[in-house]
Amino acid sequence: MSKLDIKQLRKVYNRGTDTEIVAVDDLSLTVDDGEFLVFVGPSGCGKSTTLRSIAGLEDVTSGSIRIDGRDITGQKPKNRDIAMVFQNYALYPHMTTRENMSFGLRVNSMLDDDEIDARVNEAAKMMGISELLEKRPGTLSGGQQQRVALGRAIVRDPRVFLMDEPLSNLDAKLRIQMRAELETLQNKLGVTTIYVTHDQTEAMTMADRIAVLDDGKLQQIGTPLECYYKPANQFVAEFIGSPTMNFLTVERSGNRLVHDAFEFVVSNDTVDLCGDRTALVMGLRPEDIDLGGDETTNAVSGIVEVIQPTGDDAYIDITIGDDTVTLDIDPEQSVGVSVGEEITVSFDEEGVYLFDPQTEATIKTNTELEPAGPDGSDALDTTTKP
Repeated sequence: MSKLDIKQLRKVYNRGTDTEIVAVDDLSLTVDDGEFLVFVGPSGCGKSTTLRSIAGLEDVTSGSIRIDGRDITGQKPKNRDIAMVFQNYALYPHMTTRENMSFGLRVNSMLDDDEIDARVNEAAKMMGISELLEKRPGTLSGGQQQRVALGRAIVRDPRVFLMDEPLSNLDAKLRIQMRAELETLQNKLGVTTIYVTHDQTEAMTMADRIAVLDDGKLQQIGTPLECYYKPANQFVAEFIGSPTMNFLTVERSGNRLVHDAFEFVVSNDTVDLCGDRTALVMGLRPEDIDLGGDETTNAVSGIVEVIQPTGDDAYIDITIGDDTVTLDIDPEQSVGVSVGEEITVSFDEEGVYLFDPQTEATIKTNTELEPAGPDGSDALDTTTKP
């Protein structure tokens, strides 16, 4: 196992020209020994560029990359002791599975044929592809090709695994299966791993920690539950979670949050968090909004626009004033609801998020999960994946 340190990493394309693009902007983070860190963010946020910079496939503009204290920033990819799994598998079509898996060892190592074969056989057994060793990629399914690509990385016994959206070409059912297999594999091998995805569900279910990127900048790094319940800013709050968080523009007047369609009364504790701010953005997770309510529960009325039953859940879009708000409720509750109907919803202050509309910084998060207990420990278990 190895520790990876990235310090003030910066990557600029077309530097010094009118078309200059800052792909990675002053990124610093540490990946601990054996950790599974997931880079997540929208397309163009810099996650794949960062991964390629670590692998040595991109020259960095400035900053440093170290493995166990050794600076590898300017080294060739083959000298970094890193194995990378690509989105498109990158298998040689004219080679068998065995030849694909052993190719890197034959070219870049001093191992003899017997030791290489032993490593390939062991990795193939681990990945469940022993019967495919003499087959070529063209005869394999997408899931089988992905297992071959993973096996090729495993045989190298690297210090660090890099995975660039390795499951994006698989169908939904196989992606779920492969997510579980990848997590089990990483736990078994204990190899420090950085995984890139744009799929926040993938990140939430697999990661020890998530690094959320946007526009080349690190927005937040933390456990999946930290990023979900305690987002650092409005971008993280919106990106992490499905359905996405609802946002409503409000004005604070004393202890009331005034929307164009309702007023919501908050406690003095929330008022204190707001300081002198009067303009605010209110955030509500879809699962924190309930059907029903009355004048004693800060109830709000809205018109039903869309109903989407998904099996275990039902998503209902309603219009409140000029805003559309999504609810995530039990499907049994949606049975009596119809499109065009006016319904009443309610939500508790504990589940309300508040953000600064100028900086997008978080002012208030879910206070149901604030520190609790005589030892001051947080009620949120941030070491546990959801």
